[in-house]
Amino acid sequence: HTTIQDWAIIGGGANWDYTFRIYDQTEAMYRFAIDTDGKIGIGGTNAQIVSPSDRLTVIGETNASVQLGMYAHSATDDKTAKLFLNKSANSTVGSHSAVADNDVLGLIGFRGSDGDSYELGAQIRAQATQDFAAGARGTDLIFSTVDNSSTTLDDKMVLTQGGAVGIGTVTPNYPLHIYGAATQE
Repeated sequence: HTTIQDWAIIGGGANWDYTFRIYDQTEAMYRFAIDTDGKIGIGGTNAQIVSPSDRLTVIGETNASVQLGMYAHSATDDKTAKLFLNKSANSTVGSHSAVADNDVLGLIGFRGSDGDSYELGAQIRAQATQDFAAGARGTDLIFSTVDNSSTTLDDKMVLTQGGAVGIGTVTPNYPLHIYGAATQE
């Protein structure tokens, strides 16, 4: 390993159980790691950072919020911070195949700890409503939650590709379709 001021850059390991780590010698903890599967860990405890659970794992400090920031500086309105969730129906990296009707294009999941693991409590997903082609990209945006005393994720609201909003239903029959006690359906 190499030491620069109060930082150590470490690669390899006795059993090659990791490929690269940056160690803060002042605080006696790892700050960054890339494991042998290409997973990246930032922050958290030494055990968490050297064994990241996702492709990119970012863990905040104890008893503090964690945030990711993207900053764009431009006087041009279309030059802004952007986050893209991309999907190809081809299983080869870098190759493209059109997604099909009902394919999930991406989702944002909200998980909470149940005492021993993180479990899904809500999500927002984009789902294709037709096979994608040069002139066809119909997509619904669906909001789902888990009811109290349940573990089942249920679709609760939709913004359809045609602009209809369904609350309590994901198949709205009107521009605003509210299903439940308020409409006696």
